[in-house]
Amino acid sequence: MDIKTQQSTSGFIVGDLRMQQTKTGEPMLTVRVGQERFEAAEGGGFKQLESHFFNIVQYGKSAERTFAQFKPGDRFVAEGYARDFEFTGREGDQITGQEFVVKKIGHDTAWTRYVVDREPRTPSAERGTPAVERQGPSREEPSAPDAEPSPSASEKSRSPRSKKAAEAESVEVDPGSIESPALQSVGAEIPF
Repeated sequence: MDIKTQQSTSGFIVGDLRMQQTKTGEPMLTVRVGQERFEAAEGGGFKQLESHFFNIVQYGKSAERTFAQFKPGDRFVAEGYARDFEFTGREGDQITGQEFVVKKIGHDTAWTRYVVDREPRTPSAERGTPAVERQGPSREEPSAPDAEPSPSASEKSRSPRSKKAAEAESVEVDPGSIESPALQSVGAEIPF
């Protein structure tokens, strides 16, 4: 069986995320993004070139979730496909370009720290799966300031894991510590 692959792109969000609707009423997200460019420098290392800017678009419920979770400066990795477009501008001139249509998108883990919430995204009735009752306090609101949340029934039934694997699941984010792409130093030596 062959591995399923698609086109992908990565970069940083430049402008505000804009939610609109298509002619049929479907949610549509449009975002201006940028990609840093590098070339090999004489004597080793890399030389940064001018960044490349383009739009990404996304449709449906996924577009609404992306709109709620991303903001300018965020680094992303997206799966989808590039699409050429052409339309007539306000003054009658032909405008052509290329945009990236997003099917899936997430924050770039090389640049972003975050918390993973493994609770179902939508009510079980919408997903067509049986309801799972939570046991103990929620992850967001522990019963005491320094208390750890009680494991749910599904967590108790999991096979034993290493302490390192359990720690990897509870990464915390300090949103105030996330800097704009130009100011970030983490991974700055990696040209991508």
